[in-house]
Amino acid sequence: MEDNATDELIRENGWVIDPNTGEVVGVYGWLEKGVVETEQDLWILQKKMLDVDSLIIGEKAQLRRIQEMCEKRIKTLESRRNWMELKYGVSATLVARELLPRNKKTYTSPYGEITFRNSKAKIKFTNQEAALTWARCHQPDAIKVAESVLVSKLSPQSIHDLTTYLGMRPDGCEIIPEQEVVKFVGIKEKDEDNGE
Repeated sequence: MEDNATDELIRENGWVIDPNTGEVVGVYGWLEKGVVETEQDLWILQKKMLDVDSLIIGEKAQLRRIQEMCEKRIKTLESRRNWMELKYGVSATLVARELLPRNKKTYTSPYGEITFRNSKAKIKFTNQEAALTWARCHQPDAIKVAESVLVSKLSPQSIHDLTTYLGMRPDGCEIIPEQEVVKFVGIKEKDEDNGE
């Protein structure tokens, strides 16, 4: 049997990691028994979860900052691109049109293409009331009517009847049984949208 150095488990920061998959396969230095048996064990587990939560928040903050900086750079570049098209678009279109091969609608250079296409006429309704009045008279099948049931608006009695009595349930009504949900809460990130 050959010894392969790449198959040795990696021990890093209290974690035992499979070098082939990058997955955690164990721990060292904490909860090596593999189970939580005491309150002290529970605190150790929660502290480790808090440590990982902190790393996650840090990574997310870095990702957001990098994305913000990339978005700023993209806006700057888009502004330059738009300026070039505004400044040179008309004259470049005239030259490209003259260089079009016979019966072709695309001029191609080593750096890109300039295409010439005719778009079909389109309709856009800006006054929905007037559009609905017209459609009721001339094309009623073009009117969209969408209905749905809002579970949040059902009365407590209706919810009780639907969850309790099988005969009361219409087709397509599924009941998700009540269940206990356990969530380990560590660091709470601020919700930037809600200012929390």
